[in-house]
Formats: sequence, structure tokens, C-alpha cells
Amino acid sequence: MNEVTFETSWGAKLSFSPIVSKAVADTFEIESDEWQGFADMDFHSANGLAKKLGKRLPTSTELHELHLWLSKNSDWSWPTSANAYWSSTPSRLGGHYAVLLCNANCVCNSDERHCYVSYVSSESVPL
Repeated sequence: MNEVTFETSWGAKLSFSPIVSKAVADTFEIESDEWQGFADMDFHSANGLAKKLGKRLPTSTELHELHLWLSKNSDWSWPTSANAYWSSTPSRLGGHYAVLLCNANCVCNSDERHCYVSYVSSESVPL
């Protein structure tokens, strides 16, 4: 799986890390389950690993942009329908949104839900 980098509709350049593997989560002693080699973790574990790695979780809007990019570029190495991806966006119901990359729907039922994790970095694109 490759890092994905693209320009958003608002002009920022986003770089998404490959999905965190179970091996990486284990290396940093982060509790997670495994699905096809990928780490499946709750929000607090995902956010804790982000801090240990010096990275950040994407917003739900950034994950929506990733959905749009993947639908146009057919990068089949990114699983889009198996599970949602954690975002840093808080839900009005408490907890945080997770986004399904197959259709960009946001779901929120609990920060205890186990989701995939990809970290993002961004930079402004010069005008």
C-alpha cells in the first residue's frame, strides 16, 4: 500500500499514510485487533498512536476528499469497504466520526468502535 498525496478542492496538499498495520501498533504497545494485517483500533488508541508518531488523524472532510481521490484513481491497495477510518472530527452525539471510504458516509456510535487508521499531513499549495 502506498502513501496517497493529492491536492484538495480547497487547495491544500494532503498526504495520507498507508493504513496502520497491526505490527506497527504492537511496536508502540497500542491495543488493537487485526484484520488482514491492518490494525483495527478504538479512537483513543488511534489518537494515542498519532501522538507517539508525531502525526495527526485526518478530519472527516479530509477523509471525504480521500474518498473522492480514490474513486477517481482506482488505487485498489486501499481497502474502502471493509471498515471505516477514524477522523479527528467530534460528533454532536459525543465521540468522533469515522468515515467509510466506499461512500464517504460518516458514522458515529462510540469512540470504542474499532476502525482503520491512516494519518495525514497537509501543506498549502502556492497560488
